[in-house]
Amino acid sequence: MTTLIIKLMKDELYYLEFIKPIVEIIKNLKTKKTKCIYFKNLKQKDFDESSRIIIPGTYLKDFEYINNIDEFKWIKNYNKQILGICSGMQIISKIYGSELIDDKEIGVVELSYKKNLLKDIKNVYALHNLGIKNVDNFQIIAKSKQSILGIKHNKKPIYGMMFHPEVLNKKIIEKFIKI
Repeated sequence: MTTLIIKLMKDELYYLEFIKPIVEIIKNLKTKKTKCIYFKNLKQKDFDESSRIIIPGTYLKDFEYINNIDEFKWIKNYNKQILGICSGMQIISKIYGSELIDDKEIGVVELSYKKNLLKDIKNVYALHNLGIKNVDNFQIIAKSKQSILGIKHNKKPIYGMMFHPEVLNKKIIEKFIKI
């Protein structure tokens, strides 16, 4: 099956920093294919052909995805797995009614609470300006002392990580792919 990676920017440096590490993790599993598409170019066939979707992070000062949040309404109707990383988690939570708040956290942080995909993880690499609150549609599966760092939708196979597992904890992406 194919993992669809939804790009939030059309930029080569962005691809190298945020997308390529995820593609390499999936490629190393040797059983999975990836397809990368800019969010404004998505078509129904892209959703039909995918077995799961990853929405990766983006630069700290990029908010194009927030300004175009309606482009992500499809999330509510997609019933396969989704993993939102950093900006991807912000998108998922906002689509489901959570509020984005100022919440800067940069560097390696220790998880003070963890379960589900994250139960064996001690430290994660955070790089975000925004956090979330009002997560009624989600279980919180990870927190630092400061932030909500991981969520799982109450009914669907949708996960969000406010940190970057492609930098530290690549096994999280591998576990997600194998679910």
